[in-house]
Amino acid sequence: MRVINEHDMERMFEYIKKTQETEFRSPSQREMQRKLRMTPPRCLRYTRLLAERGKISIENDGRIFLPHKLRVDANTPIPFGSAQLACGEASYLDERFEGMVSLPEIFTGSGEFVMIRAKGRSMERLCVRSGDYLVIRKQHTADSGDIVIAVRTDEWNGEQTDGTLKKYVLSDNGYVLRPYFDDDDEHDDIPFTEGYSITGKLVTLVRKY
Repeated sequence: MRVINEHDMERMFEYIKKTQETEFRSPSQREMQRKLRMTPPRCLRYTRLLAERGKISIENDGRIFLPHKLRVDANTPIPFGSAQLACGEASYLDERFEGMVSLPEIFTGSGEFVMIRAKGRSMERLCVRSGDYLVIRKQHTADSGDIVIAVRTDEWNGEQTDGTLKKYVLSDNGYVLRPYFDDDDEHDDIPFTEGYSITGKLVTLVRKY
């Protein structure tokens, strides 16, 4: 009897879901084989198993769909308040929230979210400006190229305190947190190994003019 790797199946499901949320389509078998580093027979088998479990559906032509597609008329409630997130040096991450706002699900995708206000200039070249309202999906993993909240853990008491918004990048020396100032100066990457962990990913932002 062939062993089922539940972790790989969950990775496949998350990749299908992420592709639909960000590109409004589902990935092909070839894309999943390349991204998840699976052989064609294994990829097809796990796809069918996900369908049998009701997590996805497969059309006659092989196209994959999630049971619940993103709806334009569905709203996502998001905690909102005076919290600010540093887009520069990591600083205390204030997570006090005062109320709720709603955004259409088609802009956020599915998941659990918070809205935090950006503070600082280190992400201006990626169009994140100080004062923008950032919609963050709570998650603890990310792919290279994602813009993430990275929180530093206090080495004395083990509590997560300082947070920053940076691009999570796989460099020649491992994963780093990379700033994108809107200037011609060179700015150092932050090694991700220096006590940081990911607590969320930027999915969209709201800007007041």
